Amino acid sequence: MSSPSFRAVQPLLAALLASWLFGVTPAVAQAPAGTPKAENSALDAQLFYQLLIGEIELRDGEPGAAYQVVLDAARRTKDEQLFRRATEIALQARAGDQALAAVMAWRSALPNSVEAHRYLIQLLVALNRVDESVEPLRSLIQLTAEAERPALIQSLPGFFARTSDKSQTPAIIERVVRDWQDQPGTRTAARLALARAWLG
Repeated sequence: MSSPSFRAVQPLLAALLASWLFGVTPAVAQAPAGTPKAENSALDAQLFYQLLIGEIELRDGEPGAAYQVVLDAARRTKDEQLFRRATEIALQARAGDQALAAVMAWRSALPNSVEAHRYLIQLLVALNRVDESVEPLRSLIQLTAEAERPALIQSLPGFFARTSDKSQTPAIIERVVRDWQDQPGTRTAARLALARAWLG
């Protein structure tokens, strides 16, 4: 890849700086006196250059190279925003397996990320690997606050709304909600989820 001129990459530089600095500066400005100083951004010169190269590769029609660059940066920094960006690049390129690999790396690096779990479940369903969605769905329920669990459980059939074979959904939902069917706080929600799955 030839070296781009500064004029050509200036918009990319501005976009990258904005995406990393937005949300950091206001928090510092609004911090009350006497509070500990906010941590510096993880965006050092090397990481900034790496992300810039990734965005240039994407702009130049090389999504595979851009994906690898951004995913490498995400793995090194364990930054949720970068994992999301790598996943988006793969999805834009219609590279489902790469998107799935990025999300699995995201979940592995940040096992408590609710967003990583949701991305993973949606991708498994989209790739017709619905059987593999049971474990991440159960994990998502565990990660969800107790007060919000019934609503999540009741909405589980919605994850499978676009599956080509909806006959699998009831059996999958039944496996997912097994541990919550007899608990007072989630019993009704689990039964409603099963009923919706069967109706679907």
